[in-house]
Amino acid sequence: MHAAEILVGLRDRKLDAGITLRPPAGAMSGLNFEPVRRYPAGVLCPLEHPWAKRASMRASRVRDQELVIYRAQEFPEYFEWICRVLRVRRTELRIRAECDDALGIVAAVESGRGVAVTGEFIAAIAGRRACFVTFAGDAHSLEVGLLYRRSAPTERMKMLIQAASEGTE
Repeated sequence: MHAAEILVGLRDRKLDAGITLRPPAGAMSGLNFEPVRRYPAGVLCPLEHPWAKRASMRASRVRDQELVIYRAQEFPEYFEWICRVLRVRRTELRIRAECDDALGIVAAVESGRGVAVTGEFIAAIAGRRACFVTFAGDAHSLEVGLLYRRSAPTERMKMLIQAASEGTE
C-alpha cells in the first residue's frame, strides 16, 4: 500500500494505522507519526559506476545525474524528500525512470538507466546487483514509522504505538 493510500485510509477510518515514510507536515492534520527506523541516505548506482568504489560521497554530486525514482504520483513524500536532499526544485531533477517499488528501482539502476537517491535499506534488496554509497557530511535520512489517527487510540493501538516507540530506543 502506498503512503497516499494510507493517508486516505486513515482519514476515511478504514485503517487504524500504517507503516510509511514521514508525511509532509501539511498532510499530518489529525494524525501522529511515531518513528520506527531511520535509514542513512545515499545513492544506489550500478556496480560498474565510478561511485561504486567510494565509501561515501556528497549529495550535491548527484544533482546532475539521470535519476531513477519512485513514482511521484504514488510517493509524493519521497519526491519532496529527494528535492530536499539534493537541494533542487522539482523541475531541476533529471528523471530517467519512475518505478513502482524498491525491486523496480534496483532493476532500473542495475540496467544502467540512472542512479537512485534512497535510504540504506535498499542495500539489502539490491544485494550484489548494485552498490549503495552513503552521503557524507549531511545528516539526511529516510524516516519510516507508524502513522495513526490522533483521536482516542484503542488499547491495541496504544500497545502498537508503545512497541513502535521502543523500537527506536
